[in-house]
Amino acid sequence: MTESSERSSRVSSISDFPTFGYIVGFVVAALVVGRLARHQADRKVATTLLVGAFGTIAIYAFGVPWLAVSLGIGLDRAILLGVVPFLIGDTVKVVALSALLPTAWKVVGKVRPNNADADR
Repeated sequence: MTESSERSSRVSSISDFPTFGYIVGFVVAALVVGRLARHQADRKVATTLLVGAFGTIAIYAFGVPWLAVSLGIGLDRAILLGVVPFLIGDTVKVVALSALLPTAWKVVGKVRPNNADADR
């Protein structure tokens, strides 16, 4: 049996998915960011920046170590592969979020002045 046929015939395990840690990180980030949003941390630019940063850090905190273990590489190499290429895009997203979300809440407050916080 060749190496590729051995690999294809075995049952996949969770360690075969180097990005699984990022999936876990997304779930944790959603919980953290959602909780902060319920406390209206998404109403001002500065606090929205922090919320976005916390969410991004949560994703990386779970994703990078899993990437390192699943690929058998060090954390430094995992950061180079799993963080560095995405830093600019993630920064742009957090800045855009911080500019748009507080503005959106102001619009919602004007459209639904009595119900803007009803879901919170």
